[in-house]
Amino acid sequence: MKRLVVYLAAPPYTSQLAEIALDICEKALDKGYDVCLFLYMDGVHLPKRGQRPLCLPNAERRLSTLIARGLRVFSCARCAGARGYGSSGYVHGVEVSSIYKLPELLKSGAKLIALGE
Repeated sequence: MKRLVVYLAAPPYTSQLAEIALDICEKALDKGYDVCLFLYMDGVHLPKRGQRPLCLPNAERRLSTLIARGLRVFSCARCAGARGYGSSGYVHGVEVSSIYKLPELLKSGAKLIALGE
């Protein structure tokens, strides 16, 4: 099976990078890929529960839908902790893990798409 890791280091709602990351994940799932989303730096804001954007697409809802379709999501523990998040503040299905999870995911021969700094 083809594998893809999308690395996101940008928060939702401040640029289009989070939406682009979710678009890529969705299209890869459509094509049968095993897809992982690794959240780093401000990307860890993406799976926050209780988002209520007034005039933008709801990233929380979209992410939950993709998780239900098989997307695996990992959030950097150090980045999440520095921003006040633990797994209880996230949507169901997000795993808070170490940055060392990223090279572990790539060892399997996955392709990487990096968005953000």
